[in-house]
Amino acid sequence: MTASPSGLRQHLTRSGQHSDPWGRYYTSDEVSHSLIERIEVSKPKVVLELGSGSGALCSAAASRWHDARLVTVDVDRQAPKRLDAEHNGPSLKHSHFVHDALDEALSDKIGLRLGTVDVAVCNPPYIRPRWRSDFGKILEDAGLSGALASLRDAGADLLFLAQNLRLLRRNAKGWRVDWPRCAGIP
Repeated sequence: MTASPSGLRQHLTRSGQHSDPWGRYYTSDEVSHSLIERIEVSKPKVVLELGSGSGALCSAAASRWHDARLVTVDVDRQAPKRLDAEHNGPSLKHSHFVHDALDEALSDKIGLRLGTVDVAVCNPPYIRPRWRSDFGKILEDAGLSGALASLRDAGADLLFLAQNLRLLRRNAKGWRVDWPRCAGIP
C-alpha cells in the first residue's frame, strides 16, 4: 500500500484533534502502513513498539516482516488485542508486555538487551509525565541529556524516543509518529 502525499495529507488532517485521557493519539492503518513501508530494513529480527496502544504500527510491521519477532509495550492491559486478532496465525511471533515504557529497567523487564532491536516505532502520548530520576538515566544513555535546558522539561515524546534509542542497534531504523503536529495541532 503506497499512499500519495495528498491522500496521506488528507487522511492526517481528518483525524480527531483530541487525545484520550492518557494523552494518546491513535495512528490510522493508512499512516501506519505508509510509515512502515518507508523504513529501509529488509529483514529485521526484532521490531519494538513502545506505547503500542491498539498496535497499528506493529500490525503494519507484522504485515511487512512476517519473520520478525514483534515486541509491544503499553501500560494499557487491552493494548495487544488488535494485533493478536489481526495476526493470529501460528507464524506470528508477538510478545506484549503490560509495563511502563519509561521504566529505566525496561530492557530487563521485556527480555531485550540494550542495543538489540532492529526497528523501533512509537506514537508516544503527548503529556509531560511527573519527573522521575530514572528519566535522566534514559536521556543520558541515549545521548540526549543535553537536549534541554532543564531535564525536567522532557515530555513523554522525547523520553519515548530516548528509550527507543537505548534499545536500537547501531545503524538500526526507527520512526516516531508526530501525530498532533501532523494533524495541525499546536
